[in-house]
Amino acid sequence: MSASRIRVGDNWINLYGINDPTVPEHTQEMIAFIKPSDGLVECYEKTGGKYQCYADGKDLAVLALGRGLAHSTPEAPAEYRSPSVQPTHARH
Repeated sequence: MSASRIRVGDNWINLYGINDPTVPEHTQEMIAFIKPSDGLVECYEKTGGKYQCYADGKDLAVLALGRGLAHSTPEAPAEYRSPSVQPTHARH
């Protein structure tokens, strides 16, 4: 649905620590992040009913942040706000 809301099985879940206000413009890019794992996503419940999810061993939130698809939220862990995950160019 967006960079911060994905479908896992029959459920729509919100990713922990990020927000994508451009729903649904980033859907195809998120699908591309998941494709290398043949659609297999591992998710771990965090606070507020949100999930930290990984595809092919990579944190989907970090991938989205690094590509400029989403913004970190106030509850995001420090590593989501570090310069190493910030996009090299802004996307709209």
